[in-house]
Amino acid sequence: MVIPETLFTDREVLILELRDLLFRSWAVVGHASALTSPGDRLLCDVATRSWVVVRQAEGRLAAFRNRCLHAGYPIVETGDAPSSTLLICRHHDWRYDLSGRLIHAPHLPPTGSTSPPCLKPYAVEERDGLVYLAPAASEGDVPAAKPPRPDALPEAPHWLAGSVAAPVHTVTLAENWKRLASRMAELLRAWLGPAGGALRVHPYGPLGWFATDSQATALVVRLAPRDVGQTDISLLALRSPSEPVSACFDAMPSLRAPQLAEALGALPPGGVEDDFYARYFALLPISNFSSHF
Repeated sequence: MVIPETLFTDREVLILELRDLLFRSWAVVGHASALTSPGDRLLCDVATRSWVVVRQAEGRLAAFRNRCLHAGYPIVETGDAPSSTLLICRHHDWRYDLSGRLIHAPHLPPTGSTSPPCLKPYAVEERDGLVYLAPAASEGDVPAAKPPRPDALPEAPHWLAGSVAAPVHTVTLAENWKRLASRMAELLRAWLGPAGGALRVHPYGPLGWFATDSQATALVVRLAPRDVGQTDISLLALRSPSEPVSACFDAMPSLRAPQLAEALGALPPGGVEDDFYARYFALLPISNFSSHF
């Protein structure tokens, strides 16, 4: 099949992809080791939206849009303390407890309501040490299927639940997400250089991949389109607790967008991977794009 160029440039196509793929899929946003105690919180971005995941007092995880109900400013910002019993918007001092309930709002006139405003909760799951978020636009859009279990994947490491995790590393590239997705396996190997040569890469959801390097390292890769020509690539590197050194794991913090762009440009010319588009059109029927073919 010849893929028309408009599928990479048309913003209406991107809107369909965001609605029917990104916001109806589970995304791996971090590792449970960052959320071990009540009040611990994890700040994460999926596409153009920001979320905060918190560990509540009873041990459950909760996820909220990172957007204050007052004026829409971020509640948690990069550099804030990784743990707190309250979610406090620094701009106007609106405060929320770990259930998302508003408990303090300076200058807010009394409403007479016995039910204070609350941040909207989003579906969040914890499995095998990984934290998954369903960034659905509404409760009716939450995926019915639970996040896939990594141990169901070929060559999944037995140590995953007890793995050591690096912070999620995200870079932004000026490229349509499908051009990256269709060649993700060879792109990862080229990007990581010698450290990525042994990677075995498997699809993990519509916009994700799970990669293993022998039995010492695993990578969870997630794409999040920001615009038709701008994509976030997030990598969560995991290593076996019995392996103190891993070249692939140790390479993560130094990876930058220019390296990725260079790796992409160095790939040999060729067609896209057919199996990616088979999965793509199974999730987004081609009838949605009849005007493009």
